[in-house]
Amino acid sequence: MARPLKQSIDYFPLDVRFDDKINFFTLETKGVGLALLIKIWQKTYGGDKGYYLIYDKFAKMSLVQELGLTQGQIDDLIKLAVESYELFDINILKRYSVLTSKAIQKRYFEAAKRKVSIKCEPEYLLVDISEYPNVDCSEKTAKTSRKRVSVNNTPQNDAKTTVSVGINSQSKVKKSKVKETKVNNNNNNIYNKEKEKTSKKEKEKDFPSQLLKTFKSTYKEIIGVEYLDLGRDKSNLMRIFNKLKSLGTFEGLNSEESLEKFKKFCELVLESLTKFDLENFSVDYFIRNLNKFYVRVADKLKESKEEVENPFSGW
Repeated sequence: MARPLKQSIDYFPLDVRFDDKINFFTLETKGVGLALLIKIWQKTYGGDKGYYLIYDKFAKMSLVQELGLTQGQIDDLIKLAVESYELFDINILKRYSVLTSKAIQKRYFEAAKRKVSIKCEPEYLLVDISEYPNVDCSEKTAKTSRKRVSVNNTPQNDAKTTVSVGINSQSKVKKSKVKETKVNNNNNNIYNKEKEKTSKKEKEKDFPSQLLKTFKSTYKEIIGVEYLDLGRDKSNLMRIFNKLKSLGTFEGLNSEESLEKFKKFCELVLESLTKFDLENFSVDYFIRNLNKFYVRVADKLKESKEEVENPFSGW
């Protein structure tokens, strides 16, 4: 039995200067994002595929162990890398749960030029492989073409088939329309049920998650960048919320009014941050300096003389 061809490469080139996308991504994630990128490149080029990485639970577990991050943090970083910086192809990730990009593939195929043959899967390709003669997609293409031939290759009974169809064409058309209508109705019912399930799941999300979502959206709105969740932020935000709740600020735990008041609270605090606060800011820093932020925001409300309900009253 022939030894299988090795798809992976033993090393890959790393530029001495990164482009702006990677630089800004690294800056926004305080270096953690770059560590994640390098790990993904290593797993991609050193894996059995070579030019893409299947982003499944095993890949996530491996990244969690090697980087010391939570799975939620890994997912947030990947989302930021894809949606804000386009460091991976968003369509392939959504459709196949695969991490790859034009840059990754071009770097791989260049490095693998000396290999005798490389197997590829066309649905993941983002680059023109015509300049790489050792890249072989023929096996998959042949299978696809054989399937097409077997479907379209009808025997010489076409005339008979046409005659038999023509006898009761009207009744068959009616039946097919009825069947089609039933199928469409069933599909619509399934879709509506799935939609109801999804909306129900959204409503059933735990309240700390809603607090974190509100805080992160407010942070991006005020500061202008994504906030990187550190795993324990939910519990700390809940502590802040409970402190305000104990003062009678929030009436119902899951009410929209409570989240709106919490959002206002976060806005006032984030708008009051100094340069030093911003450089060191996290939810941990937030809760440690809560009293300092209260004084600063309370003074600001007094100076503005606006008739705004002070969420800190009675602290």
